[in-house]
Amino acid sequence: MAQFLKKHKAMIIVALIFVAILSVATFADLQISHAMADLEDGKYYSTNFFAVLFEIIGETPIYIFPSIALWIIFRYVKSFSTFKDGVKTLIYAFVILAALGLNYYGSHKIVKYLATHISWFRNETLKLVLEIVFTPVFALLWLFVATRFKKENLKSLAICSLIVIFTAALSQILVQVVVKPFFGRARYRLMNILGVFKEYTPWYKVNGSREVSQKLLDLGAATDGYKSFPSGHTAAAAVSIALLSLLDVFKLKNGSKILLYVLTISYVIIVAISRIIMGAHYLSDVTVGAFLTVISFWIARKVISSIIKKASKNTALDT
Repeated sequence: MAQFLKKHKAMIIVALIFVAILSVATFADLQISHAMADLEDGKYYSTNFFAVLFEIIGETPIYIFPSIALWIIFRYVKSFSTFKDGVKTLIYAFVILAALGLNYYGSHKIVKYLATHISWFRNETLKLVLEIVFTPVFALLWLFVATRFKKENLKSLAICSLIVIFTAALSQILVQVVVKPFFGRARYRLMNILGVFKEYTPWYKVNGSREVSQKLLDLGAATDGYKSFPSGHTAAAAVSIALLSLLDVFKLKNGSKILLYVLTISYVIIVAISRIIMGAHYLSDVTVGAFLTVISFWIARKVISSIIKKASKNTALDT
């Protein structure tokens, strides 16, 4: 038992923190949002600069880090792999298409949020042009970042890259496909339009899929008004935590370790707070969103580590 607790100490601490915060949220979600949400009466969107800024850029870790990870894998396969030329070509094609697709979707989301809050970006032609321009620019930027790493570190970085990609994919499946569609929780800002909060439900109540009424849409609500739980922004921001996989393969100094922990965790907390201020989510929404990504990271580390160990053992037996 003592050995189990020691081995899984970090995950146990995270789980206890999660339970503590979720317990508070269970009884005080609505009151916390009443205190923190910066919304004018009858409005769906906040004009708070902090909240608007992180609505626009808060999700970017789920586009940036997997993109860099894809290019690192591209470099590793190109430099070290023993794959046949045909297999290499398929991997190159997949990486390039995935990187472009990921950056197109990221560009689309950024432009969408810009248009939501800044009227100048609402021109459909301008939005399309920006998406077309941003996609290759971002993809090339992350390729440039990937080329800055030393060649001798590529194998270790490729392992970290697989963990980052696995974490991002699994967390989004859990949040967007498995959980969010079934809970149908009304966003705080949806109810703020009418100034009546009778549609509020606790995080654990499954409401099923619901559509926003035409009346609320006419008053300025968005079609995602019943997709509060869990927070997609916070889950996406928490993908930055997958960078902690660097600690598994690199011997970093204590100062660097602490800095990595502080930067990744701080970003998640900042985005989580911004979502409550925006009125888009409750404390329980952001807590569960972040925790689902942490779980995804934990699974990714276990799975990738297991695969690497088996591959290494098989290679040793073959030689």
